Amino acid sequence: MVCWAKSTDTEAGDGNPMYKCTSCDIIVHSLCYGADGSRKGWTCKACKEGVVGAKCRLCPNKGGVVKRAKDGSWVHLECALWIPEVRQYSQPLNPQTHIRQSTSSEPR
Repeated sequence: MVCWAKSTDTEAGDGNPMYKCTSCDIIVHSLCYGADGSRKGWTCKACKEGVVGAKCRLCPNKGGVVKRAKDGSWVHLECALWIPEVRQYSQPLNPQTHIRQSTSSEPR
């Protein structure tokens, strides 16, 4: 996954530290993935649910950095960022600047 956040260090003091899943070894930024709590012993959402190689609803690939969609399927965060119709946090994310865009539309 490509991420445009500034932090690349697991010990970064910029408020966006990296988390590494103890089960599948994916590495994510806390703010990008929604990780919180202690980084020691952290487990990603797919591993917490016992899912190995989750199939992305938006592409033909399996595994990687995924999160649950509202319908219960799994989606890659990168796919969600690059498909304009997909919304996270009720607002679209701009993949080139990785910041939330303001929108007047209602959440889907």
